[in-house]
This record gives sequence, C-alpha cells and structure tokens, in this order.
Amino acid sequence: MSSSPIHTSTDHRDLRSDVVVGVLPGQSPRVLREAAALAHDLDGSLLAVHVDTTRYRRRGPDGEENWFSIDPDGGGGEDDDGSQERTDLDDLVRAAAGEVPVTTVHVTGDPARELAAAAERVDARVVVVGAGAGGWRAAMGEVFSGSVAVRLAHHQRRPVLVVPRDDDDTQDVAARW
Repeated sequence: MSSSPIHTSTDHRDLRSDVVVGVLPGQSPRVLREAAALAHDLDGSLLAVHVDTTRYRRRGPDGEENWFSIDPDGGGGEDDDGSQERTDLDDLVRAAAGEVPVTTVHVTGDPARELAAAAERVDARVVVVGAGAGGWRAAMGEVFSGSVAVRLAHHQRRPVLVVPRDDDDTQDVAARW
C-alpha cells in the first residue's frame, strides 16, 4: 500500500473535498481513521483541518507568513511557531488516510468557525470531529466555549459526524447510564 498524496497548506480556497475532518495534537487516531474510511466509501477525498487556538499568524514585510504564540510568556522554545507540531500532524494524517487523497490545512482561530468555513469552501458533504475529552476539566471548557460538534450542528448546513472516544478512553458504557 503506497502512501496517499498529501498537500500541506494554509490556503484551501481552490480545493474540493468530500469529507472535512478536524485534527488536533493528541487526538485519538480513530477520528482520522473513521474520516478516511468515510471518504474512501464515498470514493472521495479528505481535507484535514488543524485549527491552532494557541497561536496567531501574521505576514511579514516580505510576504512570508509567520506563526506566533498568543502567550507572551510562552516563547523561547524550539517549536515556538508550532512548525514541528504541524509536521507531526501531517504525518499522522498521511498514515491514517491510506490510499485516500488528502490535503491538510493549518489555520488559527475558532475551531467551529474555521471547520465550517473550510467545509463551505471545499463544498464538503460532511464534517467529522472527535468527541470531546472526558472529565470535569473538559466539561467546564465546554460550558464556557461550547462543544465544537454542537456549534457545528447549529451554525452550518452540513451533516456533522461525531466519532466517539476509543473504548480504551472511556468507562464501561453501562456503568455510566
């Protein structure tokens, strides 16, 4: 099995894709596998969108786009601009996509808004996201910022597929009910 073609970009205006998937560092690989399987079943392509909420982008005078941490005290590390994180995500996407044609884009901003905009630009048939992390911290985060999946379902017109967390990441379902 050869690896799928991959294109990495921050610009996705001229692309067309059947499935848009949100990707995050540390996310369960199941999300990408399910999105790739869906794209394969649709005989289509996959657009993997990484929305970095910890950085912002700015064009320099030379026209080159630079990434900066939003935390003024967070600088100084080797991966301050997130380039290694983006490369690692590209590798994960490539591995999960298999034979499915895939493009990755890296953007900054609000995840629900950016995923909806990407799906609109590429005229996607479906948006795939992973279920939020469990635990009280994640629950509190959703109270203040809202669930990406719920916001997508309420504020854009495409179907949203929410991939549950891996069984290894969850308690016995019967015990929770």
